[in-house]
Amino acid sequence: MIREIIIQFVRFILLVLGQVFIVNNLKLHTYFNPFIYFLFVLLLPVSTPPVITLLCGFFQGFVMDMFMETGGMHTMATTLIAFIRIYYLRYTLSKEQMDKGIEPVIANTGSTWFLIYSTCMVFTHHFVLFFAESFGFSEILTTLQSILVSGLVSLLLLVLLHMLFFRVNSKEVAGG
Repeated sequence: MIREIIIQFVRFILLVLGQVFIVNNLKLHTYFNPFIYFLFVLLLPVSTPPVITLLCGFFQGFVMDMFMETGGMHTMATTLIAFIRIYYLRYTLSKEQMDKGIEPVIANTGSTWFLIYSTCMVFTHHFVLFFAESFGFSEILTTLQSILVSGLVSLLLLVLLHMLFFRVNSKEVAGG
């Protein structure tokens, strides 16, 4: 139990630092603004109580808002994906997987499930974040373009990070 908490804490710190000091400096274009920090929320064990999941999402978004001076936008987006994650896992994982308290990673769920899960969460996060940033729908095409480009780049980075830090079976990557 203590070991798991330490692992999650280290993951939290590394993803926040990676976002602030590495990924935020990759801003090469107006539409290119990837985010990786919320991988922490996505990879929490499925047995994490909903209240803890929501608090983790809130706290991580709050920390990002403090670093990026974004006035609650990251808090809102990350708390929302933490909320959606709770229901997504309940409806897409088997009772055995939920009872085991697995981490939602490719080795436990398969590559197809993980890619769909990550895609849903990334684009939900980005949709909320970018529309909150634009304060409305006046620049809808520009905002949608930012969501698409940043979402795809974020998804690529999240999958690469996942594959870097978690054992992935070559069979699972190839076919699911």
